[in-house]
Amino acid sequence: MAWYAVKLILDDGELFIARKNPDGGKKTSHEIFLDTEPDTVPISHEQLEANANLEGLRGLLASAVGIDENLHVPAEGQTRDPLEANFRHAIIYSFQDQSLIDNKNQLFYGQNESFVELAIRDTLPYFLGAVDQDELLNQNRLTNMKRRLKQLEKQLAIAISWQDAAIDRAQSFLAEARQVRLIAPEQRPVLPDAVFELLTEVPFMTLEDPEFMDMDDELEKLEDERDGLRDEYFAVGRRIDDALSLSVSRKEYGTELLEQRVRLSLLPETGDETVVCPLCHKVDQDSEELLALLNGEISDVSDRIAELQVHGPRLQAHISRLETRQTELRERISSSQAQINGILSQAEQLREIRDLQARRARVQGRISAFLEQQSSSEEHDELELKAEELRRSIAQIESNIDGDDFYARLRNAEANLERLMSKYARELQLEHSDGQTRLDTRRLTVVSETRYGSIPLEDMGSGDNWVGCHVISHIALHNWFRSKDRPVPAFVVFDQPSKAHYPPELEDLTDVDDDDRQSVVRLFRFMHEKGQMDRPFQTIVLDHADEKEDWFQDSVIERWREGNKLVPDEWPSR
Repeated sequence: MAWYAVKLILDDGELFIARKNPDGGKKTSHEIFLDTEPDTVPISHEQLEANANLEGLRGLLASAVGIDENLHVPAEGQTRDPLEANFRHAIIYSFQDQSLIDNKNQLFYGQNESFVELAIRDTLPYFLGAVDQDELLNQNRLTNMKRRLKQLEKQLAIAISWQDAAIDRAQSFLAEARQVRLIAPEQRPVLPDAVFELLTEVPFMTLEDPEFMDMDDELEKLEDERDGLRDEYFAVGRRIDDALSLSVSRKEYGTELLEQRVRLSLLPETGDETVVCPLCHKVDQDSEELLALLNGEISDVSDRIAELQVHGPRLQAHISRLETRQTELRERISSSQAQINGILSQAEQLREIRDLQARRARVQGRISAFLEQQSSSEEHDELELKAEELRRSIAQIESNIDGDDFYARLRNAEANLERLMSKYARELQLEHSDGQTRLDTRRLTVVSETRYGSIPLEDMGSGDNWVGCHVISHIALHNWFRSKDRPVPAFVVFDQPSKAHYPPELEDLTDVDDDDRQSVVRLFRFMHEKGQMDRPFQTIVLDHADEKEDWFQDSVIERWREGNKLVPDEWPSR
């Protein structure tokens, strides 16, 4: 575990700030320790315990550097939220790292992020001093009043439009109420007072519809009974089919017996001495025993015929009883189905009534919502009175605010920056320095105004010109900040401004072209001289160049070479 800390010496005291090193896999930490009256500095991280968050720290630092309460409100029609300038916006003007200092498309730290670019554009007028504190408060009050007035005017517009369309909509709602039988068909008032009087009664109307008992149980019993009767009906039908099949078989069997008896009746009576064949009329002395056997068969066939004649009527009676039962079952099934159909019809009526009740509820709800929008004349007059009071207050504040003052102060700041930057550009011998060099506070870039037209930073020559433009714009800004005592940190860091002439990979600088060396020396001397302002200010340069001039050597604070580093190796990486 590690904490990084700094002790700040302020005009009215001291401030000790410590922030915990992020845990593994994280890029930042929100654990912050603040001590506004440090007697002694903690000697170990065990003595540190988070007692603040980033928002609180930003507010404290903003107050410490003198950032007053402020709020930039975007122009009407723009969607971004109002923005208050804070400490994070102030330090944007203090850093020019090695990837930024020769960037032709980006002048300020973090400008490549769209929300940061908008923040710089919105807060730069405040840091330039173009925003007066009292005027800013009045502007915010004016913005809030205008927003409130717009809301009131919208309410008034709705009230007026509501009154214009009220009668037509009221008649339409009464028509819907008639459709769902909340009011009688003959109720068709014409006069507005009568229309609204009737309409206000509709949401409270209740109609008694016929009630139906819960028929689910009864329907289930009837369906079970019907299904049982159907099962028995089909079972009786199968028994009838079996009996009829048996009857047909008995008849066929009887017919066969009668035919057999007729055939056997052709035989002669037993007891004759001789047996004559009935077919060939020959005398057969040896067939007497056979004849006696056949005569016995005739007797047996006659007995079975007689038995069929006895049982035949019983089978017919059985079939008749089964058919009677089937008829009875058919009638009971028909009666049961009729009861089921009656219950289903009642259920359909119940569904229609419930649907009608739901439609009535919807109509009553819509009418209630419509009536709630109605503004009484007193409410309308009250809204109009409030709107008129706001209009008078807005006119009063606008008369006290000279909108031209803000733009005059902004133009004055821009003109002074242009004067300094034009002078600096000529001293550094930058391209197009024969014209006027200025800071475009809207596009956030450097522009040279020449007789051939405006030339933005991105079109200005090469790397040494881009570096020069970055340096002169920031030196000019801080010169203005210091002269106006603006709440911007009094330092600027330039990281490797010589990279356009001394590539970082170049180990031996003895072979550098003399023109390049002169340009680098001129740049360093410029930062050395212009960084010495009337008020305390630091120009911090990180570079691998090591010029021999005395003023350069006197300005060197540290040489990080041969193991001597800005961040010592013994410091924990995590």
